[in-house]
Amino acid sequence: MSATVSALDVVAYLRLRVPDAGEGKILTEERIVEAVAQSFGLPFLKIHPLELNAHFITNQFPRRYAHRHMVVPLREEKGRILTAIPDPAFREVVEDLSRQLGKPFQAVLATKSEILKVIS
Repeated sequence: MSATVSALDVVAYLRLRVPDAGEGKILTEERIVEAVAQSFGLPFLKIHPLELNAHFITNQFPRRYAHRHMVVPLREEKGRILTAIPDPAFREVVEDLSRQLGKPFQAVLATKSEILKVIS
């Protein structure tokens, strides 16, 4: 999985209006991903780059892997490594990481643009 165009990207690009929400309410990437997270029962997390620990992120797995699979380890919480993904379909990557590295990873949804900022 790589940085390809997904259905979520297309919907965000269209800048559709939120029905019955009044003027100026656009379906942003964040709103779309948050709704998808809720629909799939996954946590949604807004990534705040200044709150991230670069040392922690780079010590979990290689940056190249993160970029190829669009996953970013954010922090450890309750014994699990919270790992941001842009789409629920990427959960299998997080499950593979848990198996391969022998660490408990937990998928959380975040926007693709925020994930790319962290990876770059």
